[in-house]
Amino acid sequence: METEDSEEAAAPAKIIEIILHEADRAGASDIHVDPGSNEVLVRFRADGLLAVERRVPKALHAGLISRIKILARLRTDLHNMPQDGRLTREFGGGDIRASIMPTHYGEAAVLRILKDKPDFARLETLGVNVIDVARLEAAMARKQGMVLITGPTGSGKTTTLYSLLRLVSPERLVVTIEDPVEYVLPSARQVQVDAAHGLTFAAGLRSILRQDPDVIMVGEIRDAETAHIAIHASLTGHLVLSTLHTNDALSVVVRFLDMGVAPYLIAATLETIVAQRLVRKRCERCRERGSKGCATCRYTGFRGRLAVYEIATMSTALREAVIRGASLAQLQTIAAQENMRTLAMDGMEKSRRGLIDDGEVISAL
Repeated sequence: METEDSEEAAAPAKIIEIILHEADRAGASDIHVDPGSNEVLVRFRADGLLAVERRVPKALHAGLISRIKILARLRTDLHNMPQDGRLTREFGGGDIRASIMPTHYGEAAVLRILKDKPDFARLETLGVNVIDVARLEAAMARKQGMVLITGPTGSGKTTTLYSLLRLVSPERLVVTIEDPVEYVLPSARQVQVDAAHGLTFAAGLRSILRQDPDVIMVGEIRDAETAHIAIHASLTGHLVLSTLHTNDALSVVVRFLDMGVAPYLIAATLETIVAQRLVRKRCERCRERGSKGCATCRYTGFRGRLAVYEIATMSTALREAVIRGASLAQLQTIAAQENMRTLAMDGMEKSRRGLIDDGEVISAL
């Protein structure tokens, strides 16, 4: 017969198991374990929105965090420093990335649920229209230049990057530097950033150039040093893919100028810029039945997410405008004259097709 102490020790393990199963059924992308003064909130992020799933007595907080640390192979005796780890799910497939952070009320945990077999093969499934798929395929066939994905955190940039890398011919060597490596690409050499040991994006990118790559993927251009090395790589016979944080496609030009990149280098290297946002999809079962909520979507009316895109291909007119120092507004005018579809236009078109709601587009932009 189990003692009272052993039952109390088993409780956090059982709660974590239940939470993982509930998150899997809910289609959650993240699980938040947030300690408060009197209780612990367990919240799920599903389709981009965070909602309270359950409340746990504060007395179980230490046990919950300890259980997560054990599963993620982290130090259970370290409580005043952030820790990051990874655990494997026993069901549903895929791994879970764990992040532990000390807070005022104790350690908080975020579990990022990674798909077992994410669909990176088809850009159409992400929401890219047929015409833009052809443009991206042409961009990925190039021998050199830069293809950049831009948008805020959580807008699906990494997923788009992986999808683009799947378009690369097997005869070309792909080398990536990421923070962290979330999914394994069978035909690529993937390097994970380790700043504690000097392996930053910039340092890793320098080493990658000595690996004889054809295609280089840099998880994010965060600083001027990385930007300059990436641009140099694209000038010397490499196709470079990366991400930036800007509000729209052509704001990449302004961001590079802020980093001290010369206009002629921007014009010479930029090939294609993809801006994107994620919006909630209307539940397919609700659409079929003409209802506003069902068990499948947990009575929200939405299930899953879809990206809206803005894809700018650097034309001769845009390159010339960059070299002569045109403003962002002037660049956008030229792009509009060349029929570039904006994020809002793409979103409204998807709304007309019944895939998403107008309100979702407005809130995302």
